[in-house]
Amino acid sequence: MGTLVWQPAAAQRFAAIGDYGYASPAERDVAQLVKSWKPEFIITLGDNNYDAGEARTIDANIGQYYHEFIGSYRGSYGPGAAENRFFRPSAITTWPRTARGPTSIISTCLATSGTTTLRAARCTSLC
Repeated sequence: MGTLVWQPAAAQRFAAIGDYGYASPAERDVAQLVKSWKPEFIITLGDNNYDAGEARTIDANIGQYYHEFIGSYRGSYGPGAAENRFFRPSAITTWPRTARGPTSIISTCLATSGTTTLRAARCTSLC
C-alpha cells in the first residue's frame, strides 16, 4: 500500500465586493483598484445595483466596470469573459422588485442564461 501525501491546492486570488453598483467616478476608482489586484474571479456580497435595482441600470452600474469578468456579457462596454468569473447572489437591490425573476434579468442584461452562471447567481452561500 502506498503512502498518502497531502498537497495543498494552488492558491487563488479573488475579490469580494459589496454595496457597489452606482455609475460614478468613485465606482470607477474602486473597479480599477479591484482589477489592479488581478483577481481570478469576483464574488459580490449583495446590494449590487443602485438605486432601485432596475434591469435598465445593470449595464451602466456593473457591466461598465466588470464586463471582462462576466461570461457571455451582452452589454455595451466591451467584451465579456470566455468563462464567467463574476458571481453575485440575489439581493434586494440586485434584482428589481417587479422583475420576472433572476433568469429574465440574467438572460437579457449581462450574464449567460446557462445553468452554471445561473446557479452561481442564485447561490446564497457566497454572501
